[in-house]
This record gives sequence, structure tokens and C-alpha cells, in this order.
Amino acid sequence: MRKALKARAGPLMGAAVVFMAVLAAYWPAIGAGFVWDDDAHVTKAALRSAGGLWRIWTEVGATQQYYPVLHSAFWVEHRLWGDLAPGYHLLNVLLHGTAACLFALVLRRLWNCTAVPAGASVSPIGAAWLAACLFALHPINVESVAWISEQKNTLSAVFYLGAALAYLRFADSPGRKGERQWSLYALGSALFVLAVLTKSITATLPAALAVALWWRRGRLVRRDALPLLPWLAVGAGAGLFTAWVERRYIGAQGPEFDLSILQRFEVAGRALWFYLGKLLWPSGFVFVYPRWDMNAQGVRMFLFPLGALGLLGAAWLLFRIRRNCRGPLAAALFSADRFSPSWAS
Repeated sequence: MRKALKARAGPLMGAAVVFMAVLAAYWPAIGAGFVWDDDAHVTKAALRSAGGLWRIWTEVGATQQYYPVLHSAFWVEHRLWGDLAPGYHLLNVLLHGTAACLFALVLRRLWNCTAVPAGASVSPIGAAWLAACLFALHPINVESVAWISEQKNTLSAVFYLGAALAYLRFADSPGRKGERQWSLYALGSALFVLAVLTKSITATLPAALAVALWWRRGRLVRRDALPLLPWLAVGAGAGLFTAWVERRYIGAQGPEFDLSILQRFEVAGRALWFYLGKLLWPSGFVFVYPRWDMNAQGVRMFLFPLGALGLLGAAWLLFRIRRNCRGPLAAALFSADRFSPSWAS
């Protein structure tokens, strides 16, 4: 009994620290009011009825983007606190804290099944909560947490990480008779669909899970990979549909979007280094960044993408030399999530 209470006390204490840190850091944002295009995301007067909620799900173009779970959440929030901005801001802060806690639980699930080096000064549990605090307080997340319009990021993160945790538990825990717990898979699938319907970039989750399972086990077995195939299909469909909606209803077309294959390759490489740079040196954040000059010619056009491929190649070479050194390659593959959206956009 005492051991069980002690096991529960750790996560509760970790969650308490995370939420206190998040509330302290983001308290000024709660009184920030509405900014920029918040009024385009908070439920419009024409959609505030029960019929409006139906339109959110069935009418493409009724909302700025077809993210029906997000706009259903906004619909419910407007019923709760109307046009009072602090309610939206506080929920965003709480969602971010929840996502940070789920991130710690995902890391605990991954690291608890991995051998800990002898003499390690930090336990896997402590390292997981330390990483959660870093995620919770990293300046790169300020825009998502402090801007009401970006609730699609905080809400989808909760569904995304919840789905990841459910799938990892499904992958690890057989049922009472040695069979897999398909109820966990069903829960993870439902959370994944909710994530995709909140923001379609979460379609990268199946690939991320495949990388995580390969990193932990040294190989990706059939029993782990096959259940991810339906998720991949859902994600691919959502990505294609979102691209069509943005071209058809948001206006993501025209000369500024007409890039050649080589230019898309360059954008993808730039995006990877851009995000990595902001992670390592978080400064100079703005709402909209200046458009990159895409008129580079010759070798200059390939510097960023070739640098990204070189980094991936170095991680692969390290793995080939030392088979147990999978971390750098796994990290490089995770970063490649930034490559595919930039390539397709």
C-alpha cells in the first residue's frame, strides 16, 4: 500500500510543479484580451446556435479552417464565458500544462523500458519531469499559449500526446490472457482522430511512434508497425484534405505559392534549420516572419537541404558504427517531421 502511494505521489508532485510553473510564467497572458485574428476564430454570431455547431462539422468554409474539434471547443467556450477573453486564455494555459504532463508520462513510458547507464545522476522519472518543465517553459511555445487563435496547438497537443501514451501502453501491455489490450488501441485511435480534427499536422504521430519504438527496441517489429497503418491512412487523408481546403477557401494559391520542386526542397531544408535554431536560441519571435528569398541560384540553393541531409547522414553513420547509439538518428528522424510539411506546402 505504501509503495503504491509512493508511486502515485511522484507524478502528482511532478504535475503540481509543472502547473505552478506554467501558471506563474503565463499569468500575464490571461489578461491579454483578444489580438489580431482572434475574432475570426472565436465563434461567430451566426454559428452560436445548435444549428451553428452542426454547420461547424458539415459545412466546409463555415469556419476559417476546417478544424471541427477546435471550433466545437470554441463553441462550448463561448457558451461558458461569452466574449470574455480571460476564459479562453486560462484554458489555453491549462491545456499547455496538461500537454507538458502528458509529455512527461510519454517519456516515462519510453525510458522506463530502456536500460539506464550505470552511475546516471538523474533517474528516468526525474529526467522525464525535467524535460516536461523545459517543454512547458520554453519561449518557443509562448505564441501558442498566449494567443487565443492558437488553441489548435494546445488542444491538439493534449490529444496527440494522449494518443501516443495510449499506443505505447498498448504496445507494451498484453492482456490477462497474453493478448494485447485492444481497448488501449481504440482509445489511442479515438484521441488521434480528435487530434487530426483539431490540427492536421498531428498526422505525423504514427511516424513519430514508429521512430520511438525503433529507438527503444532497436528494431520495429510487425506487431508494432501494422496497427499504425490505419493511423497513417487517416493522417494522409487529413493532410490532403487540409491542403485542398487551404487552397480552395483560404487562398493558399497564386504566384507566391507556385514554387518549383527545387525551391520546395530549399524551403524544406531552411525550415528544419530555422526551427532547430529557434529551439537552441529562442529569440526574435514574431507573428509572421519575413518571406525567404527564393531566388538563390547554383550551390546556394542547396546549402540548407544538403546540410539537413548531411546531419541525417552523420546520425546514420554513427548508428552503423555503434549499433547501440540510436539516439542521434532517432532525434534526426523526429526533426524530419518539419521536412515533409514544408515540402508539401
